[in-house]
Amino acid sequence: MNKRKKYKKAAIALALIAAMLFSLFLFYENQENISLANVYILEQKLFSKISDNTIEYTPENSTCKINEDNQAKIILRLDDVGAFQYYDITTKITDEVLSRNMSLSLGLIPRSLNKDFKFIYWINSVKDDPRIEIALHGYIHEGQEFQNLTEEEAYDRLIKGKEMLLEDIQIIPTTFIPPENLYSYGTKNALVNSGLKIISADENEFGNYNKLIYLGYNAQTYDFQKERFISVDEIFKSCDASLSKNGLCIIKIHPQDYLESDHKTINPERYNEFLKLLDGIEQRKIETKTFSGILNCSSGN
Repeated sequence: MNKRKKYKKAAIALALIAAMLFSLFLFYENQENISLANVYILEQKLFSKISDNTIEYTPENSTCKINEDNQAKIILRLDDVGAFQYYDITTKITDEVLSRNMSLSLGLIPRSLNKDFKFIYWINSVKDDPRIEIALHGYIHEGQEFQNLTEEEAYDRLIKGKEMLLEDIQIIPTTFIPPENLYSYGTKNALVNSGLKIISADENEFGNYNKLIYLGYNAQTYDFQKERFISVDEIFKSCDASLSKNGLCIIKIHPQDYLESDHKTINPERYNEFLKLLDGIEQRKIETKTFSGILNCSSGN
C-alpha cells in the first residue's frame, strides 16, 4: 500500500513537472508576440495623448507624411549616442543646443543601455523635452549592421532594438538611422512592418515610398571616408542647396567629430566650429526641428 502511494505521488510530481516545463516552453515560444502586443498597446496610448502640434510617437497603423508649410527647416542629427562612449561631448552638445531653444535628434544605440547608469540617468533627464527626439541607431551598431540583412533578419533586430528602448527608457522611436547609413532592400519592408516611419540614411535621399519616409542627410560635420573635418561655410553651402530644393536640410553630426584622437578629450578648436554652426543657424533665422517634428500623422483605420 505504501509503495502504491509512493508511486502515485511520484507520478503526480512528474506530471506537475511536465506541465511546468510545457508552460515554460509555451511562454518562451510566445514571448515575442507578447512583447509586440505590449509595444502596440503602448503606442496606441501614447498616440492618443499627442496634440495636433507635436508628433513624438506614431502608432504602427498610422499614416504619416512630411508637413509642408513652406518654412525652411534644419534637422540636427547626432549619431552614435550610447552607453559607455562620448558622454561628456554628447551632453555638452545637447545642453548647448537646448540652451539656444533648438531641437536635436539623438541617434541612440540600444546596446548596453541598462548597464550604464550614468548615461541612463542623463538620457531620462532629456528624453521628454519636446525639442529632443530619440531615434533608433541600429541594434548593436557593429559596422555595416543592416547592409546585407534579409527582411526577416532586419525585422528581428528592429523589434529587439525597439523593445530595448521601451524597456530601458520608455521610448518608442519613429525614426531609424542605420549604422554607416547603409541598409539592405529587405530592411525597407522590415521598417514598415516594425512600425517605424522614417529612415535617415543616404545622402540627399528624400521622398515617400511604400509607407516609409526617406530623409537622408544633406550636410555633415566630418567626412569619415576622406577623414576630413568640414568647415561651417561648406556645411551651409550644402544646406543652401537642399533648402532651396526641399525646404529642409539635415546635418549629420557625430560626438567624436569634436574629440582628440583619444576619443575622450574635447578639441576646443573643433568644438568652436560647432558653436559657429549654431550661430549661423540663428543668424539665418532657420527653425530647427526633429524628424518626428516635421511629420503630419493620422491614426489608421
